Amino acid sequence: WKLVNQNPDEREVDPSKANGLLARYALTHDSTVAQHAQVIVEHFVAHSRGRLGGRAKSMVVTASRRSAVQMARAIKSYLKDRDYDTKYPDVGVLVAFSGSLTVDG
Repeated sequence: WKLVNQNPDEREVDPSKANGLLARYALTHDSTVAQHAQVIVEHFVAHSRGRLGGRAKSMVVTASRRSAVQMARAIKSYLKDRDYDTKYPDVGVLVAFSGSLTVDG
């Protein structure tokens, strides 16, 4: 990662901690999640949906519960934007995890 520091008085940060935070930011950015959702949906529709007599399912594993909710929302949005929710009414999204979580209110 290459960062621009506009404050020369700012002290250095721990590189491993900074790399982890930057990677998490990149992986959870809305545009990245939307691109992943597109790949997931298109792959499922093209390669998996018709298997098992049209009853095939897929599992998406994420790094956190928050990421799971974010990905589910992105997949639902992609399905709706492409009118796949009408074209393929049998395709849906389910999120499952233990505990409770509040994301964006």
